[in-house]
Order: sequence, then C-alpha cells, then structure tokens
Amino acid sequence: MVRGWILVQTEPGRARPICDALVGFDSDGVRILTADTVTGPHDIIVHVEAPNVDALSSAVGLAIGDAPGIEHITTCVAMD
Repeated sequence: MVRGWILVQTEPGRARPICDALVGFDSDGVRILTADTVTGPHDIIVHVEAPNVDALSSAVGLAIGDAPGIEHITTCVAMD
C-alpha cells in the first residue's frame, strides 16, 4: 500500500463543500482516509491510501483534480 497527502488550494468559500464531497471516496482500492479543512497556504489536506503510485495518481485526478473550485493541488507520497 502507498500512503499520501494531497494539499489542496480552493477558490474562496469552496473549501468546506469540496472537503465534504471528498470524505468517503473509494475507487479501485484507493481510499480517502481523512479530508480536513486547514489554515495556512492550503485549504484542505487529504490523507489517501492506494495499492500503488499509479492508482494514487489516477484517483487524484478523478476525485480532486477535476472538481470545480480547485485552484491547485500538490501530492505528497510517503516514501516508507
């Protein structure tokens, strides 16, 4: 399994609805474990688990990258 964190910047006022929509995402073995709105340079931090890096990358695009209101995402993969 691969773990990662996705740092999300949203349009103003969109963080909470986007975060709520991400909770419970599960596709092809990729699970969003937590999605939290935060303060600082990012608006949401998502903790994700996937069977491999390719599945993680695909899920990021599917669940987050194309969502309306997303301005920028950064994916950080744990290198255990």
